Amino acid sequence: MSPESGLASSGKSLLPWRRAESLQDVLVLWIPCRFQDMPDGQRVWLSLFLERWFAVLTSEHGLEEECFMQLETLQRKEKLCGEFYANLLKERPLMGRNISSMQDLPKRTTTDEIELLTKGKVKYDYHAMSTSRTCWFRGSDTAALRARYLGFGGMTILLMPRTEENQEDVKQLQQMISGLKLPAFLRKDARLVAMVEGLDPQKPLEPPSFIRNHPAMAHLNAVMGLQKRDPQKQLQRVMFGHKTKEVFGSSLKTDPAYAGIPFLLPRLSSTTIFQSTVEERVSWFQLFDVYLRESPEDDGMLIAAKPELLSGIVQVVSSLRKDDYRYWEG
Repeated sequence: MSPESGLASSGKSLLPWRRAESLQDVLVLWIPCRFQDMPDGQRVWLSLFLERWFAVLTSEHGLEEECFMQLETLQRKEKLCGEFYANLLKERPLMGRNISSMQDLPKRTTTDEIELLTKGKVKYDYHAMSTSRTCWFRGSDTAALRARYLGFGGMTILLMPRTEENQEDVKQLQQMISGLKLPAFLRKDARLVAMVEGLDPQKPLEPPSFIRNHPAMAHLNAVMGLQKRDPQKQLQRVMFGHKTKEVFGSSLKTDPAYAGIPFLLPRLSSTTIFQSTVEERVSWFQLFDVYLRESPEDDGMLIAAKPELLSGIVQVVSSLRKDDYRYWEG
């Protein structure tokens, strides 16, 4: 489906964004982008728009930004790949899965395919694996991430409400740790036994004592700043990962890969949004208030957001127009 077929301009107040007028329960916007070699006339305008709009969302709505990047995009762009690995220890991205369909996880390599690989009859394409992987930067410097990765076609940004400590989330994580048991063959490894026994259910995000007290941890704390991380934020992000699987992966629980996936990120396009039901969209916005994605299949950037956020977008577009910034559509 062409995004233009279901989107309208919604008057001059939103341009260069176009709104999907046929969807009233959700605000859906599209703007044309060129991702192969984004011109400055697009990159500068989009960077300023996001900076100003996110400032409004933070100050007036109490939302916080989380950035995700498609692994395939990082690996196919040499410059991006170098910057990604240069910042790996500091940013510690978590690798999860993205799904284009709400029905299926990305296909796993079959035994026949593995056999062909081992016999050298086919060449291994690591890009095929990376298409289904997404990096979550979990509270890293989001402005720096946008400056580094915006405009290459692989970025997704979610804005979510700040939440106070949720006792139900704490209790759920404590129960998970309390019920953690090793299979018999793993109990022969003293290190794994020590790891499990060293977990404190009352402090679900604290590493096992033998790891916490190991001399090497002092170096990791210095390099990665582990001690500076907010335990409550960590808990929220752990539980967010579980909730993404509940919302976007309920039909996937029988898949053997499901249990080991830390989070699922949907790759929403104009097609998946228009084909979704009202009930599905309601479930999405229980997780986040804003979904923003660079969508190469739509030749542009998509925003799906709660309708009440429209006025802030109009305000920011107006401010850019007054400051004489113009979007180059090509």
